Amino acid sequence: MSGTPASVAPGAKHPRPRWHRPRFWIAWGLFLACATGVLWLGSEDFGANYTAGYLGPLLEWLFPDKSALDRYYLHIRIRKLAHSSEYGLLALLAFRAVFVSLETLIARIVGLALLLVLLVAAIDESRQVLLPNRTGSIWDVGLDLLGAVIVLGFLFWWQRRREPRPA
Repeated sequence: MSGTPASVAPGAKHPRPRWHRPRFWIAWGLFLACATGVLWLGSEDFGANYTAGYLGPLLEWLFPDKSALDRYYLHIRIRKLAHSSEYGLLALLAFRAVFVSLETLIARIVGLALLLVLLVAAIDESRQVLLPNRTGSIWDVGLDLLGAVIVLGFLFWWQRRREPRPA
């Protein structure tokens, strides 16, 4: 036994561990930056009363014929759509981070990425329960995961499509 792994021929260079590669650190750095941004958007500073300050006048300008109640409901829908969008982006970055970290089945990579997104969503909504102007909700976690599942489903399809098929 020479101490050389079976996959590396004697005298050959050992492959660098994945965490030595810059793309590993870039991928995880982007994921962590996005997760931090998502958690910041879930803070007191971005409650409905805050976003109404700039979305309210914009919606009034865009839809002057709509009632205040209709514009309020539109404001809430925009905020809920933001859940799916931001967690879709987070899922994309989680997928990339796991993809460059592990050499495994694409389904496992998708599952691990979804687990990371679920963890961030659960932390975010649990924290919002404790804030005076926010309301944490299991339904919001569902919206978060909806955006993640759509993006991860596309990535799964795309990666499977790119795999070479046996002749």
